[in-house]
Amino acid sequence: MSRTLPVLINRSGGTAAALGDSLGEAVEKAFIDAGQEIALELVDGADMAAAVKRHLGAPRIAVGGGDGTLGCAAAVLANSPSALALLPLGTRNHLARQLGIPLDLAEAAKVAAGGQRRRIDLGVAGGRVFINNASFGIYTRFVRQRDG
Repeated sequence: MSRTLPVLINRSGGTAAALGDSLGEAVEKAFIDAGQEIALELVDGADMAAAVKRHLGAPRIAVGGGDGTLGCAAAVLANSPSALALLPLGTRNHLARQLGIPLDLAEAAKVAAGGQRRRIDLGVAGGRVFINNASFGIYTRFVRQRDG
């Protein structure tokens, strides 16, 4: 494969957090098996935008987390030459499901390492970029209650 792929993981995403201390090792193994050299960074969700900005200009940046994390990364990468490679490591992983990205980490790493590039639409609501849906009203209260 080509150059080293930056891989940025929100360590507090649903699936990522469930992997606990084995998260880094699991991600590294998945990419070794996919034949892709990586530069892995495990970051807090609040630091994801800054982490993505550090790698702007790379041909691809793999980001692991849920839809919120991926939306944050997409907002930074919009109108840049860098492609976003998805690693579904969140709770629901709606975007990955909609795009047909495997939910299995090893299979998702193969797609991130060599998958096809395609455009997706982004939306903006209340000044915030979203990628596949935006939630308002009582639903957001339910989610906060579930996650709290």
